Amino acid sequence: MASIRFPNKILLNLHGLPMVEHVRRRALISKYLKEVYIATCDNIILNKLSKFGVKIIKTSKSHKNGTTRVAEAIDNLNCSHVILLQGDEPLLLPNYIDLIYKKIFNQPKVKAWNLTAPILGTNQFKDRSIVKCRVNNRNEISELQRFYNVNEITNIKSYRKILGIIAYRKDFLLRLVKLKESKNEKKNIIEQSRIIDNKYILKSVNVPKTLPSINLKKDKKIVIDYLNQDYNQKKLLNKILSL
Repeated sequence: MASIRFPNKILLNLHGLPMVEHVRRRALISKYLKEVYIATCDNIILNKLSKFGVKIIKTSKSHKNGTTRVAEAIDNLNCSHVILLQGDEPLLLPNYIDLIYKKIFNQPKVKAWNLTAPILGTNQFKDRSIVKCRVNNRNEISELQRFYNVNEITNIKSYRKILGIIAYRKDFLLRLVKLKESKNEKKNIIEQSRIIDNKYILKSVNVPKTLPSINLKKDKKIVIDYLNQDYNQKKLLNKILSL
């Protein structure tokens, strides 16, 4: 609820449902997920979502980001991996979840994965509300930034947009959150930087399309236009509203 750039956005009403409930219902459509939980410290979220039959794990109020919150939430759950979905991704495609799920089982030695998509135009390189990354020839994310000067980039195809779908091996995540906040994590306010700064591998799971999330108030109209006009999003919306 205390989002710095857009307070209370997690309960933003979109077609009669809070934004985070859109994300949860899209996760339920995934073919593979065993359980879907919402992890929150806010009673207002708990009370708002209880009428939807949501599985909620109450967490501490001390968390600075979703990574540490999810680590607390899964500590006592019987699972080998967790897929962290950001609550501000109401256009999330269930098949993107299925894709990262398959990567988990095809790459058993990997400890962490993040969905990435193409960056659309030079404005997104400048937009600090969008996290960007550089991906090497092994499909590993080697750097995370909020701003890039396009004129200084030599291989523009190696730069991609970070999406709010991240997967971890449970044992790795529980170790990761015990490490100190890293330099780039603190500087750029990008929680995945802790993985790279500590010399661990973060695999990129490449998807072909960038979908808007809601970081700022102005993003609400963009997302609503997608829901109302995009054929696949309209179809998904109808399915979500019927759950």
